[in-house]
Amino acid sequence: RLIQGNSQPVSRQPVSQTDEPEQMPVTRSVPTFPALAARPEPGFYAYSASGLPEARVCAETPKAKLIEKGKGFELYSIACDNGDDVLSVRCEPGKCRVLR
Repeated sequence: RLIQGNSQPVSRQPVSQTDEPEQMPVTRSVPTFPALAARPEPGFYAYSASGLPEARVCAETPKAKLIEKGKGFELYSIACDNGDDVLSVRCEPGKCRVLR
């Protein structure tokens, strides 16, 4: 490249070793939601356990709480509206039953 009035070429000096602008590392903070982290993981059969006829008699709106999860089964407890009784429900692939 020639500058007008000067017959000597002008060399371009690199700004850095790579002749490219330095890039700042990008860091992002991941938001944490303590209320969600403390919430227990729902089981796969929670809806089925809550829909059992015994659960519907026990509570107007039964909410199955996952107690234990093993290979091929889930164990739930459902609190009754009277505050005294609790149903235990075991679910396996295709069926849920109340434990007596």
